[in-house]
Amino acid sequence: MGAIGDFIYLVTILVVVGAIIVGVLFASNAINGALDSTNQSLKKQGVNISKDGVSVKTNKRGIDRETLLDNTQRGFVTALNNAQFGKKEAQKNVGDFISHRNTPSKSQLH
Repeated sequence: MGAIGDFIYLVTILVVVGAIIVGVLFASNAINGALDSTNQSLKKQGVNISKDGVSVKTNKRGIDRETLLDNTQRGFVTALNNAQFGKKEAQKNVGDFISHRNTPSKSQLH
């Protein structure tokens, strides 16, 4: 009797282990299929994913030297115009607070 019980137990264990293996293989194939379809979809949009990294295809050209210099100059001019240290009213206000004897109050600072 023990031999038949052991045989049924062995068959049950093998069926459960086999079902787990088939489930893992099915899930792995489903995930790989989803990844492949996503990769193809991204490739159609101009994004190429490979082992080396990601590359994006664009129709835009790189910025030329003249545009770069114009943008840099515009940034410097904007920063200079926004600076407070060079304006006469800012110099006057800073000069009022230089004396150590006249500590400015909070209302004077704001």
